[in-house]
Amino acid sequence: MDKEDKRTVLHPLNSCDTVDHLYNHHDPHTPQHHDMPRVLCFILGGGSFSATGSCFVDKRTDSDCGASIRTEASTPPCSPNPQQVVERRQQFLRHSSSFLRVADLNLHLDDEHLDHAAAATTAAATTATYDDASSITCSECGDTIANFSYAAVDPPPGMDHDPEERWIALDDGAGRHAPIAPRAVAALAKVGFEAALDERMWTPHTAARHFRTASWHATTWPNSDGSSRSIYRDDLPTANSKQEEMVLLWTGKFAHGGYGSELPAVRAVGIVPAPPKDLFDLLIDSDRVKEYNKLSLGREDLLVLQDDLLEDGPFGSSVVTKVMRSKTSPPLISKTMELVSMLHAQELDDSSGYFIVTRAVTHPDEQNGSGGSVLRSEILLGVNIIKRVEGDPDRCIMINMIHMRSPMVPMMIANRIGAMAADNFIRDLRTAFASNAVI
Repeated sequence: MDKEDKRTVLHPLNSCDTVDHLYNHHDPHTPQHHDMPRVLCFILGGGSFSATGSCFVDKRTDSDCGASIRTEASTPPCSPNPQQVVERRQQFLRHSSSFLRVADLNLHLDDEHLDHAAAATTAAATTATYDDASSITCSECGDTIANFSYAAVDPPPGMDHDPEERWIALDDGAGRHAPIAPRAVAALAKVGFEAALDERMWTPHTAARHFRTASWHATTWPNSDGSSRSIYRDDLPTANSKQEEMVLLWTGKFAHGGYGSELPAVRAVGIVPAPPKDLFDLLIDSDRVKEYNKLSLGREDLLVLQDDLLEDGPFGSSVVTKVMRSKTSPPLISKTMELVSMLHAQELDDSSGYFIVTRAVTHPDEQNGSGGSVLRSEILLGVNIIKRVEGDPDRCIMINMIHMRSPMVPMMIANRIGAMAADNFIRDLRTAFASNAVI
C-alpha cells in the first residue's frame, strides 16, 4: 500500500469472522456488492470505533515503531443509529418493579390475544422472569411482555401463582412507567368512582331515622339518569349545626368474587369546613399526613410516576400518580401497621370537585421484610370524592369509600372496625381545618 494511500473502507466484522467468511457472509439487511473484489488482508494492531462508526487502529511494525494507520470503517447504510436503538428500547426489571392487582378491572379480557402473540417472546424469558437477577429488554414499538405491556396471570416476585388473578407492572424498575400502567390506572379510577356512587351496592349502617334527619345525603348520589349532581348551599344544614356534624355510614360488598370480595367495604359521607382544593392538596401531600392523622408515623413517596397538576402526562391531564408507604401505630397494638399503595389523584372532568383512588401494590422493598414488628395491611380499593358546594366556597362534601384487608381485624368485627375508622377519618379532617391547623 502506498504511504499516501492510508484510507480504505471495510465492513464491520463479527469477532469470529474469518477471512474466508468475510467473502461469503451475507447480512440480509445489508446491500450486496457482487462486483467487490475479494481481498485478503491481515491487520495486526488495536484500536476503537467512534460513535460515528470510525475505527482508529494503531499498527506497530519492527521498522516503524511510531507509525499509526488510521482506517475509517463506514457504518452499513441500513444499520440503525445506536442512539436511536437506545431511545426506543426499555428494560423491564421485574424484581425492582411495583405490581398492581387488576383482575377485577377486566383488562385481561381485552388483552387475551396477546398471551398467544407474546408466547414466543416471553418463552425465552420465562426462566429469567423468576430469577433473582431477572431483567427483560423489550421494544416499545412491538414486543409484548407479560405484566409490562398487558395484564397477565404471572405473579410478582415472591407471590404465589393464582390462575384467577391478573397483575400489571406500574413501572420498569428504573422509574419509568410501564406501557400498560396508564390504562390500568384509568380503569381502576373508573371502577372506584362508580362503586362509591352506586346506591344499589350500599346499605345504611346506622338507624333509618338518622338518614331521614340528614336528608342532605341524597345530594351525594348521582341523578336518576346517572349524571353528576351539583350540590348547593341550600341543600346542606347550616354551619356548626348538629346535622352538619353527622358522619353518615354505609356498608357493602363487591360482587366480582375475586380477591378480598368476602370482606365488607365502608362508605362514609360528611361535610368538611374547608375549600375543596385545600382538602385535596392536604390528602395528596405525604409530608402533611400527621396534620389530620395523629396515629401516623409518617408517609413517604417511593415512586412518583406523574406529579404535575398543571400539565398533561401519560396518566392524564393535571394528575398525581405515585406509590407511597405509610406507617401507623394503632391503639392497643404493639406492632406498626404498614400500607404500600398507589395513589392517583385528579380534578373531576366536570370541575365539580376532586377525586383520589388508592390500591395496594407489591413493592420491591417488601421483599426485604421488616421482621415481626410490622403488620402489613392492604387497601383493596380506596376512594375519596371531594365535591364543591355551590355558593359556599369554604365547605365541601367528602365521600369516602374504603375496602381494606388487615391481619389484625377479625372477620366478625371487620364491619364495626371499618365503620369506626371511616367515621374517625372525616372527623379528624374537620378537626384539622376547624382548629386552623391546616393552612
